[in-house]
Amino acid sequence: MHHNIQFLDCLNVSNGVKNKMIMIKIEEKRSEMLSSAKKYGFTSEITVQCSQELDKLLNAVQMKLNK
Repeated sequence: MHHNIQFLDCLNVSNGVKNKMIMIKIEEKRSEMLSSAKKYGFTSEITVQCSQELDKLLNAVQMKLNK
């Protein structure tokens, strides 16, 4: 997922649009993780995978904010 953020940097898109796209991705992944947790449980492999993907997105955003 971190690659998606790097890819956006290569596009000729304003920072505001990039930020909005990233926030939408984060919200979609959070929703996917919660749905998975309800369906399969918090410790299921698919839920944990969603959680890890969400963590990567959030970490990438945090790294950009810390620059």
